[in-house]
Amino acid sequence: MAFSRARLVQALEKRDLQLNKDELPHMVNDLISLMTEELITNQPLKISGFGNFLVLNKGARRGRNPHTSEELIISRRKVVAFKPSPKLIKAMQPSKSQK
Repeated sequence: MAFSRARLVQALEKRDLQLNKDELPHMVNDLISLMTEELITNQPLKISGFGNFLVLNKGARRGRNPHTSEELIISRRKVVAFKPSPKLIKAMQPSKSQK
């Protein structure tokens, strides 16, 4: 199951953050908007202990329509890449007691 905005709000409500439950959805939306604005301006987004979001420029390339097998040119575009922090990578690894 995807971790949607609604699930993020529910998870934050359970954390007892001393915040008004009506304001949490607005805070989540504002946070996502701020992150989006940074990425739109080609700024890397670094969240300590979590990772980095980077905007990469992908060049044009030849491709193929999978339905018709027609060759086409896929235009240049920007994509967002995520590089997890070493702290996150370590947290994702099973502990020795779980092996």
